[in-house]
Amino acid sequence: MVEMDANAFRAWLSSFDPSAAVGWSSVECYCPLAVWLHRVYRQDFGVNAEYVWLDGEASCSFPAPSWVSHFVTDLDGWYGVDPTEVSAQEALRVLDRVLVDEGMNDGGGRRV
Repeated sequence: MVEMDANAFRAWLSSFDPSAAVGWSSVECYCPLAVWLHRVYRQDFGVNAEYVWLDGEASCSFPAPSWVSHFVTDLDGWYGVDPTEVSAQEALRVLDRVLVDEGMNDGGGRRV
């Protein structure tokens, strides 16, 4: 089972230098969430606003949780349609805004 823990993802992003690249916008298999899942599970994943899947295995997919959908949509909207390298700082900025909007934290990375 794949656990999509927003706070674990946030901790992972926070472990990087703010300017470090953590993925790409608009690339399902290299978005920051897919990179994080690869680091956690040692398997390739794809992530978009609708689904999360084990790359290459259509039978191993599940609907993206609300915060994941919101994060992917906002991140891709921020950078536009062209794939762009995403820094840890920018991913955290988008994630914190998403988590506040989702009622999951207070904007400083603390759960509510």
